[in-house]
Amino acid sequence: MRSPRGARCAGAALLVVSLVVDGGVQTALPAVTVIDAILAYPAFFHLRQVVVLGEFSVSGDDYRLAGPGGSRIVVVGADASRLPAGLVEVRGDVVDLGRMDPKDPRLAPLKLDRIVAREGHTPWPRPRELTVMLPRTATRWQRVDRPALRDVALAPEIYEGQRVTVVGAFRGRNLYGEVPAAPGRVRVEYLLRSRDAALWVIGLPPRGSGFELDLSSRRDTGRIVEVSGIVRRDGGLAWIEGQTIGLTKDQLEPDPPPPPPAPVGPPPDVLFSVPTPGEVDVPVGTSVRVQFSQSMASETFEGRVRVGYLTPPDAPFASVPDSPAFFVAYEPKDRLLTIRFAEPLERFHIVRVDLVAGIRSADGRALEPWTLTFRTGDRRLATGDRTGDRRLATGDREGDGRLARGDGRRGTSTTSPWSRVRGPCPNSRSETPPASRPGHSPSWP
Repeated sequence: MRSPRGARCAGAALLVVSLVVDGGVQTALPAVTVIDAILAYPAFFHLRQVVVLGEFSVSGDDYRLAGPGGSRIVVVGADASRLPAGLVEVRGDVVDLGRMDPKDPRLAPLKLDRIVAREGHTPWPRPRELTVMLPRTATRWQRVDRPALRDVALAPEIYEGQRVTVVGAFRGRNLYGEVPAAPGRVRVEYLLRSRDAALWVIGLPPRGSGFELDLSSRRDTGRIVEVSGIVRRDGGLAWIEGQTIGLTKDQLEPDPPPPPPAPVGPPPDVLFSVPTPGEVDVPVGTSVRVQFSQSMASETFEGRVRVGYLTPPDAPFASVPDSPAFFVAYEPKDRLLTIRFAEPLERFHIVRVDLVAGIRSADGRALEPWTLTFRTGDRRLATGDRTGDRRLATGDREGDGRLARGDGRRGTSTTSPWSRVRGPCPNSRSETPPASRPGHSPSWP
């Protein structure tokens, strides 16, 4: 009986920016490979999503992923704070930079100039000179006593020299172009595939009691066989020196779920805001409107919109009032976030609005933390605003703002798209605004 696999955490998101492939990332071919293979056959893996085993290392701004055999690949587009320790199974995209146009707008967020210069390939590398990986997710990995085909394909360095028994679908002499090359050691070589991995078998004819499979015909591909032999590897390729083979009725492990769709386009950004940054004499009855460059995931705004007061520099003895309560609503059609305050803002105060980390676009791209500051005047209404309470979200016609948990008011409707929250001053780990005292201004991260 196979020993239990090590516990695996849910894939930790690592990607800060992503490179998008026209037509989508290739997912039909086996994704499991080794770093040696990527470096040896960059043209085959270019713009493909792969799964490899390795350990992250960080030295300044130099991020690398090192395989169990010692090979290392440059990592770009990752947040160092999210990189897990130890051996992990990493899913990511491979890019041979020499096959890309340096002016490709998809490369701009990666800030590759320093990486290219550090690796000695200025002004731009040629094909095969610099291959990088953009990691998406990582899960903890633990060795198993009785590895399956996928385990061997993922970590041949660890199982090298051991006798294993694997089950896979017969694929002939790479008849579907699923791997970059064959070992070329002997005349009889054929491929087995299971889930998102493929592995060579050499030196053992695919025949036995009552069956003989054709190496050169797709007619026999798909037949399930069980092979035992010794694990070997060289030059980025791994194989089994076959010893026994037989047909089996065992079912292959189910295919893993498809990877999440690649984020599309550049990361989201703020196009404009009302009030504008640094605006003064803003009416105390104003609302705040922020429009984004692309559609946003509305649920990611929850708990990530913050509003507070700062002490005006020309009023050193003024106290800082409590942060105002506010309502937020996002209108997908216009890509517009509206912040409406429950009461007029304090006069002659600097207001700071923060969209903190964690807000994402509809396709999963992260919005960089964004800050708006403006100063109120003594007017309640802007010109032409007779109510001081403009509501931009569809459906909020009667003022039935939904109250957030912890608001003591009753009798309100829960059908409005507005949610009422108390904007925290995030000057500490608590969600409580700092005590007001003369000359005090909240310290913002």
